[in-house]
Amino acid sequence: MKPLIIALVAGAALAGCASPPQVAPKPDFELAQYISSAQTAFHLAVYDRAARFYELALQRARAMDDSAEIGKQAYNLAASLLLADRPADALPYLTEADAVFARARSDRGSVSLLRARALRALGQADAAQLEIQKTVELPTSREVQCQAWLLYGQLSCDATNIEEATKGLSRARSFLTDEARSAGGRRRIGWPDGLT
Repeated sequence: MKPLIIALVAGAALAGCASPPQVAPKPDFELAQYISSAQTAFHLAVYDRAARFYELALQRARAMDDSAEIGKQAYNLAASLLLADRPADALPYLTEADAVFARARSDRGSVSLLRARALRALGQADAAQLEIQKTVELPTSREVQCQAWLLYGQLSCDATNIEEATKGLSRARSFLTDEARSAGGRRRIGWPDGLT
């Protein structure tokens, strides 16, 4: 009888120590509205407006202390700023996104690639080359690898180094999937017209 009571008490104690079931957080309406407005502006190529909404989304994500959203919205804001021809303004947000993704052990290849593009736009070719090197060393998608080598080729062309440009484009081609080899796929990743 005594062992049965001890077993029941131990079972009850263990059940009481179990953590409660996780409940998924409710979606935040304000954040969702900012993101939706930003995406609409982005798809309409109104990048300054998209940047304003992504900045509001980032502020909301920070207020919510939602690290995943902070990383995503910092990256989206940086992309919008870069496309709005404001690469210097994009860099701090890329640093923030990179830090968030590093803490979460998420893929940082697209952040590094976007930073390389921003550095190229600022005329900092050496820094952009280093960022491309970092990108190709990261475990990231084939598409990001392809774009990194394509950017390497473009930077080499900028420096009139045809040998290195050819190397970069050859490496980029090796990462192309069948879908990306189509004309539409090449345009989507930024493949220069006329190259096959």
